[in-house]
Amino acid sequence: MDKKTPIRIASWNYDHALERDGDNELNIDNVPMDIKRSVLFARLLKYDWYKSKLKKRWNNLNESNLLNVKGLNERIKKKSDFVRQYVDKNFEVWPLESQWYYDANNYDQEIEVMLLFIERRHGRVSAYFEELL
Repeated sequence: MDKKTPIRIASWNYDHALERDGDNELNIDNVPMDIKRSVLFARLLKYDWYKSKLKKRWNNLNESNLLNVKGLNERIKKKSDFVRQYVDKNFEVWPLESQWYYDANNYDQEIEVMLLFIERRHGRVSAYFEELL
């Protein structure tokens, strides 16, 4: 991504991100993958032309290393190295032992959660697109 990227994604509510329950407990394998939960996708997936383009886009992004497991892992590790310099400062403001912080994972453990999520979810998403159309 760069300044010209039209859409950027940031975790807003991390306690529900990456297949976590509200108490920050991992729930990676139990959350059903249902793209139609999104009203927009539910409408668009009624059209074969859209499904075809969506599947083609998924395949292209995987082949170009943008959305495949290897590419995602490489970018997370690179970004995490950059963010690491701010970790101590963050934990001064948001200490792990805070009563409002439900997760005692340290920074490296959280990176591992992200990598695990990608590994498991990518397979499920790939299977979804394999069957699309």
